[in-house]
Amino acid sequence: MITSVQKHPACDNCRRRKVRCNREQPCGKCREVSLNCRYTSVARRKGPKGRTAPVLSALLSSTESTPLESTSTNTNDATLFPVSFLEDQLLPPLPEYGSIDLNTIGLPREITISPVVQQRMSTVLLQAHVKIFLKHLFPIMPVLDADLVTLDSLHPETLSSRRYALLLALCAATHLQLKLDETDGSTFEEASPSGQSLIDQALRCLQEFDPLDMPHVDSVLTSFFLFSAYGNLDKHHHAWHYLSQSISFAHILNLHQEESYLALDPEEAELRRRIYWLLFITERQAQPII
Repeated sequence: MITSVQKHPACDNCRRRKVRCNREQPCGKCREVSLNCRYTSVARRKGPKGRTAPVLSALLSSTESTPLESTSTNTNDATLFPVSFLEDQLLPPLPEYGSIDLNTIGLPREITISPVVQQRMSTVLLQAHVKIFLKHLFPIMPVLDADLVTLDSLHPETLSSRRYALLLALCAATHLQLKLDETDGSTFEEASPSGQSLIDQALRCLQEFDPLDMPHVDSVLTSFFLFSAYGNLDKHHHAWHYLSQSISFAHILNLHQEESYLALDPEEAELRRRIYWLLFITERQAQPII
């Protein structure tokens, strides 16, 4: 008599996130984002599918009690850009507008811009946020030179305003995406500013220079990380503004034209292609009007 082999149900994490599970131990999706793969939940009737980014954030923030463990920071570790996974997991949910007039969306007004150059974040806090980003978010959006951004976090006082603004925006997006405001305080060696405070610092830094004087790929990423940060705060008008700004910078740099990569070294060209695909997928999901 032939006996049929019953397949395992999807693991607990994949079921919560509503993504395809290969039913291995650990499964592929859990390995991609360093989740503890378990098969303990009882299967329930399927319901409406929803956004998965908040679920992923909750899983990530609860899985690791010590998120500052060392991790590989070699950009080449992520040789393939995980497009399908990014589309499902990375982006904060935004309302689906049928039409929106971006001319009515002004720059954020909740902070007062000072002409004085601000005091920079401590090396301890900056390095801590960068390490958390590289461990939890870099595997699903490898759009930075991991070695270089790690080195930058060690010497914030030496960075240009453009580069420092990028790191502050990265910190804000990481802080809010992984809900670090809700931790017990043991994540950092010293008191950390809130996610909103990190956004405010990034915006003040952006007032120290004009990104249009010398368009750079750092400005593309700074605006994208601000989009992500505001999306996680449910400040959708602000998020739309910075998403559109990021795409505009990408067009100025001709990231949509393959010939623009020919004069670049292979590693820089690969990073820019990843940035282009990140924006392409975000535009498809969020449908920005630009």
